[in-house]
Amino acid sequence: MKEERDFAGFVLAFAIGVFIATGSSQDDYVRISASSSLFLGASVMTVIALMRNSETGYAKVPSGLLTYAAGFFCGGFTGAHGMLANTGMTDMLSWLEELGDRTGMAIDMICFSDRKINSIIKALITGDRNDIPETVTEAFRDSGASHILALSGFHLGIVYGIISKMLSWTGGTRKAKIFRSLAVILSCTLYTFATGAGASISRALIFIILRETAIMTHRSTSTSSILLSAMLIQLTLSPADIRSVSFQLSYAAMAGIAWIFPYFNSFWPENKKNEARQWPLLKKIWSSAALSVSCQITTGPLAWFYFDSFPRHFLITNLIAVPLTGIIILMSLMTLLLDTAGMCPDFLISVTEVLVTSLSCSLEIIASM
Repeated sequence: MKEERDFAGFVLAFAIGVFIATGSSQDDYVRISASSSLFLGASVMTVIALMRNSETGYAKVPSGLLTYAAGFFCGGFTGAHGMLANTGMTDMLSWLEELGDRTGMAIDMICFSDRKINSIIKALITGDRNDIPETVTEAFRDSGASHILALSGFHLGIVYGIISKMLSWTGGTRKAKIFRSLAVILSCTLYTFATGAGASISRALIFIILRETAIMTHRSTSTSSILLSAMLIQLTLSPADIRSVSFQLSYAAMAGIAWIFPYFNSFWPENKKNEARQWPLLKKIWSSAALSVSCQITTGPLAWFYFDSFPRHFLITNLIAVPLTGIIILMSLMTLLLDTAGMCPDFLISVTEVLVTSLSCSLEIIASM
């Protein structure tokens, strides 16, 4: 418990250092931020080293303070360095972005009766929202479902679940688990870069990589530990992400899932003597509601700060839209693959269209309430 608390302090101090160092894109400011961070970090750690020396006679400071100072020091240095560095990864990964564009074109070729369906599916799978009618966008926004159209960790999580289920036939041996984890990591990585590797979906990718690595190495898969590690790694790779709204909302949502959701979810009464009385469907609804409330507690203040709005009907929206979106993405991927191969049955296209229409109409009704 103490190690996890110290690590949390390190990551948060690291994030503060990165935030300060990325406060401006001007080189002079970056150099000043870097110098200040280095000087402050070195000064704090020197003072701590003196205070912790028993020969000086100073009082002993809390042991976690050195960890927090080191985190701030590393964050300031990383932020300043990241603002000046140019990795050149954009050119190297351009072929994946081209793959994403081709996927969008393939979605446009599917013969739905309403072109609105194509635009919604393209947004859900590739993140391209340019063709979505304004009325649809308003319905999603007013009902509190904007996060469904904006490609994020939610979408990658669905893709992750689909791939994991598809590979479940490999078995439960150690070699099978390693193969499955590597296949999942590779697939999710390709999908992330093909869709532009935004801050939110990048967080989800790092989270998945850490979780699958922990599974392969038989280490702890604690959500909180993986989340903090993902933040540390993402800010190291791309310090400027800390000022991205999607980055802040994504980590805020995951913080609610990691630390608030278990508390709310535990309110459901357990009955170990008679499992038949557990009401699994109601329990699943309760868990979904608890998850939605947990995320809103942590993301609501940010949404109000940035957008001056708060979704009043977020609970009913998420209970309807989240499971329906998962089914739509699965059906859309099947439709896309079969249609590209030239053997997609008409009934599959019709079912997919009905599902997307149901989602859109439901959100329009909620938005009008």
